Amino acid sequence: MLHAIVQHGDAWIPTRVRTSPVAEVFVATRALDGFELSIRWGDRWRDPDVGDEVFDRAFSLETNDHALMRAWLDDESRAALIASAYAYESDDISLSTMQAMAATRTWTYELANDELVVTKGGVENDVDRFMSAIETGCAIAARSQRWATAYAEIARKIGGTAAGEVNIGGDPVITATRSAIDVDMRIVRRTANVERLRTVVRAPRIGDGRLALWNHDEARPEFSGGSKFPLELGPYRLRASDERAARKIDDAAKKLVVAARPSAVVIDADSVDLWFEGALADHVQIDTAVALAAHLAVDAIAAQGPYR
Repeated sequence: MLHAIVQHGDAWIPTRVRTSPVAEVFVATRALDGFELSIRWGDRWRDPDVGDEVFDRAFSLETNDHALMRAWLDDESRAALIASAYAYESDDISLSTMQAMAATRTWTYELANDELVVTKGGVENDVDRFMSAIETGCAIAARSQRWATAYAEIARKIGGTAAGEVNIGGDPVITATRSAIDVDMRIVRRTANVERLRTVVRAPRIGDGRLALWNHDEARPEFSGGSKFPLELGPYRLRASDERAARKIDDAAKKLVVAARPSAVVIDADSVDLWFEGALADHVQIDTAVALAAHLAVDAIAAQGPYR
């Protein structure tokens, strides 16, 4: 087994390579929060797809999170995979020439358990093919750094700071301050017993009372006790521990909810959590979500400052 640190763009990626008894490459990734993805050459599976006609014709994909798959397989990852294809002689014999037929394939790439495993299914003695597999694997693994670069630009636009890499289910990718409240944004997969890609915008809570606001049944948070309260806010429904807590969804909050479009808002004893399906990428929506989280994090009197 050969161990190496490979540079790909701004990322330094730990890798392990084995040539015997079969060719294998192991590429470390950042935290994936249970995300799994298998990439194979050919049309064994037609679903899911990424919406790239050339790529979708060439590769079969299998995953436990379609939204995260499409976010992870960005332009650079797809280009690297397509470029890694190579020709080889298949076992099929042409009836016209009685010669082995040429075919095209790639290595297989399987992402799971915070690691990318690249396999060929046999021995590989061609150095260039081995290097292509390593470089392609690192291009896929380095998506966390490219994603962080995109968030750094968004953070700059909203006056916040960004992490150097995206750890799914881990540390915040963006942090910003509004009204003296530190608000952070995380990319996660596991929230409220649901495993799918979500963005969570969170602020520490000051105050009492609990509430849950949601816009469809799939996004409905678990909420024990409390009562339903009428709410004229499109498809959103509201359950709160008491009337005082329900009043936190005031006119200003309603305007921010309409603009930010969270799938759910959860206020408990510790924090305000805004849930968004998928990964947020629009700086205006993120800025509005940060403002909404900060607005809900404090009671109206605390937000206005001490009485004078």
